[in-house]
Amino acid sequence: MLRKKAQGISLNTIIIAAIALLVLVILSLIFMARMGWFGQKSNDCAQYQGECDQGSRCEKGYTQHVIGVCYDSDGSRDFADVCCVKDITG
Repeated sequence: MLRKKAQGISLNTIIIAAIALLVLVILSLIFMARMGWFGQKSNDCAQYQGECDQGSRCEKGYTQHVIGVCYDSDGSRDFADVCCVKDITG
């Protein structure tokens, strides 16, 4: 009779795979955190040369910028303010 030996995965390979997986998880967390910061800063009203105005409408000569977001001094989003940019059509 022929004896067949099972070929198993070595302990070194398992450890290296676990370390590689851990590194990938850490890198993805860092990347997602950076993207969140970039997304917040890229939508800032000041990036569009706009000004935050309280209320639901902008002053005459200004148009509400839909993408522009206003932030409080502590960095949290201010939903009461709207981003107003100078109207270039008139």
